[in-house]
Amino acid sequence: MLSGSGKEYRPDGRLLREGSFTDGLLDGQGTVYAADGSIQYEGAFRRGVYHGQGVLFQNGAPIYSGAFRDGLAVGFGQVFHPSGQVLYTGQVYDAKPRADAFLGLSIAEVESAFSEHWQLYSCEEKTGFVYPTFGLIFVTDCPVTFRSASAEAADVVPPVQTDMAESDSAAIPAVFPGTVIAQDGGKERPMPPQPETPEGETLSPDTVHSDLVICEVLSYREPLPGTVQPPANAGRTGTHASGWREWFSACARGEALEGIQTEKTGTFVIRFRPQTMRPFVPVGEVTAEGGGIRTTTVYYEGKEQPLWYQSAVRTEAAQS
Repeated sequence: MLSGSGKEYRPDGRLLREGSFTDGLLDGQGTVYAADGSIQYEGAFRRGVYHGQGVLFQNGAPIYSGAFRDGLAVGFGQVFHPSGQVLYTGQVYDAKPRADAFLGLSIAEVESAFSEHWQLYSCEEKTGFVYPTFGLIFVTDCPVTFRSASAEAADVVPPVQTDMAESDSAAIPAVFPGTVIAQDGGKERPMPPQPETPEGETLSPDTVHSDLVICEVLSYREPLPGTVQPPANAGRTGTHASGWREWFSACARGEALEGIQTEKTGTFVIRFRPQTMRPFVPVGEVTAEGGGIRTTTVYYEGKEQPLWYQSAVRTEAAQS
């Protein structure tokens, strides 16, 4: 069996793995190569599996760098876009953001971990910070205030025109910025720059992001990495009326639901307005608890259990 430092090759002559071997297994620092010759993993090993600090590659580009334990990318690390851009820095599980690690923390800490700009979903007393790249929604029930375009525009002071007499300025008709107007003798004079009026709502600049505590996290594409999962083929454990969780998740997936009106009120803001008279729509759920976290999994009825969303909250025991 291979022992010591060396290289192992495939039958076609391409390199398979290299590094420090013990009893035929990589043990210590080493590198594993894909069939096309590109690097698949580079870093620490223990008894043949990834263990310690290392880097995962895909088509020769790094997709994750950080901690590994018993072959799994878990702990603190960075997730990369294939272009090399850092998408996330923080706790991971299976090389994906471990979203439940942010429960009880602030949106400021979420923002510092993700490079993607959030979208805001607002419904009654709930506000969701949506990160589409990873299919995650971080929810807070803390009061969140928005600032409208009209309020922003009211703060804008129009520039004072100083290069013409008052008699000239009084005769200038209203025109769109960037156009030119005729002055005495047909001479054209460009209009001075006009202030741009922002459109739609945005998060109030007075918001203290460290005060917005994450009370729940939703995953609308796949189960939440690292959280307790219901047993395979687990039956329904209860039902509830459709509400903001269903609406947030469906909207993020580009789907529509009855009983709710949505309006894009800003570049990053979508408001949800429940209809006053809506029928009770039973939604089946499967719950599970473990590690101080309770997950609620909702599937689409009538299909082979495609995931609608999964929610995670801290249990009362964990909160106390």
